Amino acid sequence: MLKCECGGLRKVVRYLTDREKIKEELEKRGLWKEPPEATPGRRPSQEEMFDELPQTDGVDPPAPDDAA
Repeated sequence: MLKCECGGLRKVVRYLTDREKIKEELEKRGLWKEPPEATPGRRPSQEEMFDELPQTDGVDPPAPDDAA
């Protein structure tokens, strides 16, 4: 986690848990970008829910001969 992709080592500057302080620190370093706006998920249509049904005739296969 502390090793940079360039091979150098990263240094922990601050340990922050408050959202506003995190935003302030990132803005100060020029790293803050507004997060993308979240959109609500959508449920699949009825057709999509049943597209991947197994192709069977609905009959169970016979039991093996050695079944008790």
